[in-house]
Amino acid sequence: MLLKEIRERAIQQRGGKLICQRLTEYLDRTPTITKINTSERNSDSFWVWGDINKSFPESISTDIREAVLYFAERLLPRQHWEEVKVFAPEIAYAGISFPVKSNFSIRPGLYIIGDCVGQFRGIAQAFCSGIICAESLIGDGYDQIL
Repeated sequence: MLLKEIRERAIQQRGGKLICQRLTEYLDRTPTITKINTSERNSDSFWVWGDINKSFPESISTDIREAVLYFAERLLPRQHWEEVKVFAPEIAYAGISFPVKSNFSIRPGLYIIGDCVGQFRGIAQAFCSGIICAESLIGDGYDQIL
């Protein structure tokens, strides 16, 4: 039932495309659509500017927003929050990168993969970083799972 509602909201609000919103405006519940800088216009057809908060029922939208705030406060320097764009349901960074080890850990037990690393872009690199991280976490048991 919940997934059906989210899917219907996605189609209704954005025609099934991802919504992009600046982190600060997402957290403040201010739609980015009213403040678009012409230099940041979307040249890609897979996302549109909008209000991510409208993508989910309020009961889970609040929880998601609080989780994003929790993540942002602990990992992102506040002076860079304006550079961070949130995609429903992804997060993308511009100009921020993290020093990661070869297994994509930044601290013991804390891993950052995909575009969040800030050192590469694209689905292939994000996918590969996830595999490398998973192999590191699973260790020798990886071959047994396959």
